[in-house]
Amino acid sequence: MKNVKLYLLLCLLGLTGLPVSAQTKLHMLLDYRHTIGLKESGDYGTFTNYMYGNLLHLTALYSFTSKYSAGIGVGLDRYESPGYNTLPLYATLHYSPCRQLPRAYLYADAGYALKMDNFIPGYLLGAGIGYKKMFKKHFGLNFLCGFNLKQFKGTVYQNSAGVYEQTGRYVDMTQTRSSVDLGIGLIF
Repeated sequence: MKNVKLYLLLCLLGLTGLPVSAQTKLHMLLDYRHTIGLKESGDYGTFTNYMYGNLLHLTALYSFTSKYSAGIGVGLDRYESPGYNTLPLYATLHYSPCRQLPRAYLYADAGYALKMDNFIPGYLLGAGIGYKKMFKKHFGLNFLCGFNLKQFKGTVYQNSAGVYEQTGRYVDMTQTRSSVDLGIGLIF
């Protein structure tokens, strides 16, 4: 957990060193996303039962034009049934295609989750639609709905009956889960 705090602190310190003109185009997004799992498959087995997750993402987003924004982010993700913790670092791109709805956007995320104490590594991909409701220049709400593809690649415990739990021997596994994301967040 000490390393997570260090990563977040370094990200925030790096952003405060930007010139004032750049800071007016810079926004931070703090999003909570709930995932509804569609399917998970791999070495661990195939699952379609009730899978869900809770994701908390902090993103620094820079607006290049009124249509294009890009940024980097870090997350704390918990996927359930079966359970995994991940710490993803990712890049994101936002595109606003409609002139009539300038606050609506399409987004794409790509990144990799770090291997740390209780965090399982693996790639992540995401895409979807969102809407920003701004109340002031640097304060608003962010709503999103999208598709999430997450890989879990690591070592888990397997007991003598082949069940994955917290006792037994270590085995390597790779799982891939596809989910639908529903999220809300703050823009500041």
